[in-house]
Amino acid sequence: MADFSFAEFFRNVRERGERAIAAARRGLDEAGEQLLGDAQQLAPLGGGSHSPHDPAPGTLQGSGTAEPAELVDGQLVKVIGFNTEYAAVQHEDLDFGHDQGQAKYLETAMRNGQDKMMEHIAGRVKEQWGG
Repeated sequence: MADFSFAEFFRNVRERGERAIAAARRGLDEAGEQLLGDAQQLAPLGGGSHSPHDPAPGTLQGSGTAEPAELVDGQLVKVIGFNTEYAAVQHEDLDFGHDQGQAKYLETAMRNGQDKMMEHIAGRVKEQWGG
């Protein structure tokens, strides 16, 4: 019978955990980029009877950004947002009359895509073990 090594066992557990986290991080980055693209498609293009105009149509959509996923206090975190001074107002104010796009563009994209995102991330982790 082969000798059992607790040190080897726990090293393997740690390495598998690290690979799983790395795979989940890749999956989160990929899913986050898809989410950003979906939100950009929903973001107001500018104009509308009650909506502040973009300085140039598409400025808000083009300001979308996604930071690389990070492990923070044991949790994977990815920041996705829009970087104009009026992005939050455009997102939150339901009274603006958008000719193209809508309020809650990031929230809607997240809500609509969350199941697909979770499946994608889980798939990346499963791929790590060939299944």
